[in-house]
Amino acid sequence: ISFFGGILAGLFTKLLLGYISMKSAFIMCGAAHLLLPLVTLLHVESPQERESFFRAGFADMAMRQISGSRLLKIIMLIFVFSSFVRYIVGFQYGTAVAARFTDEKSLAGFIGLFDSAVKISIFISQILAAKKLLKNFSLSANLLFYQSGIIGLSLILFFMKSFWVMIAFQFYFQLFVKLIEQNVANTLFNVFARDIKNQMKFMVEGMVFPLTSIFVGIFIACFKNSIEPRYFFLFLFIIKNSYVTMICAHSN
Repeated sequence: ISFFGGILAGLFTKLLLGYISMKSAFIMCGAAHLLLPLVTLLHVESPQERESFFRAGFADMAMRQISGSRLLKIIMLIFVFSSFVRYIVGFQYGTAVAARFTDEKSLAGFIGLFDSAVKISIFISQILAAKKLLKNFSLSANLLFYQSGIIGLSLILFFMKSFWVMIAFQFYFQLFVKLIEQNVANTLFNVFARDIKNQMKFMVEGMVFPLTSIFVGIFIACFKNSIEPRYFFLFLFIIKNSYVTMICAHSN
């Protein structure tokens, strides 16, 4: 529902803003978010499952898994490095688009169309390519292919400031983080025993990724006014080369 809703919202954003003001659009969005908790009330969680989760000693179990599992460390690295790309590229993309479109409605219209194009591309690629990539190539080969694009685009944007290359970078990341990185991470999660897999996913997706995101946000806030934007891409180039080295070292 969220996926197809995002496509429709992106396609109709520009059309809708031709009839209503930005203020009205924000009011509509706020009302929709206030109604969302009503949906949550309809979901009944099993108290037995919740109690058994806490009785299992999640913190102790998580520390044992992290210290004793190289596989879990690899998954955590995937999410940590992914958060760096997501927010650094997202920040530079937002800055570039805001500078290009000074009119609010033109800005919202472009972002809506761009997001719809990304979601449609993800939907088609998941159907046509996701299974073939995982079946015909190793997990490390998939990750290396995806990271090579990140490294190449980072290097281009370090030497050349280009609006359309920045748009291509954001599109590339949004597409391949779904097509490759998340599918690889889900495949690795499936290696864990069924009774702890969901707990491991909660720890990585619900704790490691948000904490890394906070760190990246602080990093961007501290340096956005003191260094040129292109040095953010140099930073991405360096950390992604380190990430590729780690992937090669753990490819077995």
